[in-house]
Amino acid sequence: MPLDTDAAWKTYTDMTNVQTAATFGFLETLVGRPVTPKDVEPVTWAVIERGRATSGIKHVSDVEQLRLIGRDIVGDLNPYDIFITPTLTQLPRPLGYYDMSETDLDSYNAKWGNAVFNFPFNISGLPAISLPLGQSAGGVPIGVQLVGRYGDEATVLALSTQLEGGIPWQGRRPAL
Repeated sequence: MPLDTDAAWKTYTDMTNVQTAATFGFLETLVGRPVTPKDVEPVTWAVIERGRATSGIKHVSDVEQLRLIGRDIVGDLNPYDIFITPTLTQLPRPLGYYDMSETDLDSYNAKWGNAVFNFPFNISGLPAISLPLGQSAGGVPIGVQLVGRYGDEATVLALSTQLEGGIPWQGRRPAL
């Protein structure tokens, strides 16, 4: 089944907004006072506010939708030992691109569109790893993501170990 990445990303971010709001609610209990905008970055505050404003019915619907998407992803990739994707759709963004002082949450979330290959595997629970196997002309690491079958972390880690031995990256440093 083809994945509507835009719709899935929206559902995923809506769900994580609620989870973030719940986490900060728990932290409020631990510290004995409300979390305020002075305690967190503006984008985090926007996430908390949106999560708090989401109805329980919407959240349960989002969780169920993501469960179904995850099940489809697991089924689609089950015939393969390893599924290989780029880590990002383009080179990593420059420092400061993901501005934590952002207050427009939709604009901030849209900036993460280059990570379209990552979140489906967060949804599905499939084991995945990103390895810096390539390097741009400027020395910026280029990631390759390996995704294994459900519960098969061993194959992902074994292949990762083999690739690290054949394409060592520990000594690589981008030019500053």
